[in-house]
Amino acid sequence: MTSGSSGSRHVQLFPISRLGKWSLGLLGVCIAAFFVFYLMVGMGPRGGETILDNWLLTGPILVAAVSAFGAGVTGLLAVLRSHEPGLLIALPILIGLLVTVFFVGEFTNPH
Repeated sequence: MTSGSSGSRHVQLFPISRLGKWSLGLLGVCIAAFFVFYLMVGMGPRGGETILDNWLLTGPILVAAVSAFGAGVTGLLAVLRSHEPGLLIALPILIGLLVTVFFVGEFTNPH
């Protein structure tokens, strides 16, 4: 009996593939953009009737949404293409899915 098994997969916390690292990086950009957005809201500016009325708030939230979507897509590609073993890759995939669901819901059922 050998000590190493050829059929087992090594699971780790952090991603090792390039796509997995990009996915976590984009998630970091998303989180940073949300902090900037909430910092701007805390400083006083408020939104208007449409999303384009206040670009100081629109810019960071659009960066956050696009980077969250990109993090989800690259995370999914990392799992499907590169067979990413990192467990943290689930976080950008879930957040990307959540942002996508909210985005689609906002356009299909606006309030």
